[in-house]
Amino acid sequence: MPRIRTRTIELAGLQLGSGPDLVLSHGLAANHAFWYLQMAPRFASHYRVTLYDLRGHGGSELPATGYTTRDFAEDLRALMDAQALERAHLVGHSFGGAISLHFAALYPERVRSLTLIDSRLHALQPFGSDDDRDYWDGQRERTEARGHHVPPGTPRWLLPLFEELESSSHGTDSPDMLPGLLPEGGLWDPKRRSSKRWLKLVNETTLLADLRDEAGLDAPAIAAIDVPTLLIYGERSLLLKTCAELDRLLPDVTTRILSGAGHFFPLARPDWVIDTVTPFLEQCA
Repeated sequence: MPRIRTRTIELAGLQLGSGPDLVLSHGLAANHAFWYLQMAPRFASHYRVTLYDLRGHGGSELPATGYTTRDFAEDLRALMDAQALERAHLVGHSFGGAISLHFAALYPERVRSLTLIDSRLHALQPFGSDDDRDYWDGQRERTEARGHHVPPGTPRWLLPLFEELESSSHGTDSPDMLPGLLPEGGLWDPKRRSSKRWLKLVNETTLLADLRDEAGLDAPAIAAIDVPTLLIYGERSLLLKTCAELDRLLPDVTTRILSGAGHFFPLARPDWVIDTVTPFLEQCA
């Protein structure tokens, strides 16, 4: 993947298609492949799509510090500057949505629209609560009970991907809906370069502490974001509290809930996501 030298950091990134600009931001423990395999080519038929790896992820630089949503939002601004993107539609999944929202708070004039897909905001739903711990412990047990080994160090937010893929593959010929995305030895292989990189990110940077820093993106700042926003969440998502608060706070918001879905439904149900996002983008042109 090509590397883009911005004024502050070197990020792995690429562009597809032509038309109005659309920037896709992935979540934690992922990379640009989250979008590239299925959704980006479809969007590229009508938009110039920019994909990139967040700092510390994929092929991008891994600095020791700078992992608040504000830091990532400034990376996004630097990327847009380097690629001469004056104004763009922003689509983000999970933490990528929090980054996009923070960018809109800082630079609303550069945002045509926001699409936040199952995203969490620390100011609205703090990380590390007792509810979180109970949920993830139960998720790990359910994953193991279905016959999937969960090696030590597996990022907890990857566990629901097993369930998403299994539920989406019922009634199909193939149990693997995403060939090439999952590691050969399973969802998490500690020996893989990507897994080692994730562990380095967690253990050798300020990531975990920075995730708990609102960095200025509090409820009043969110309420001031007057940008057309589409919220898409799964009916079984752990993050519906964030969804409800965003729906209450944002002045120009549309909310869609996908029945029976959890957190990783963009991978399991890409057609539904595209069919939901595309009309929204068209009306925000």
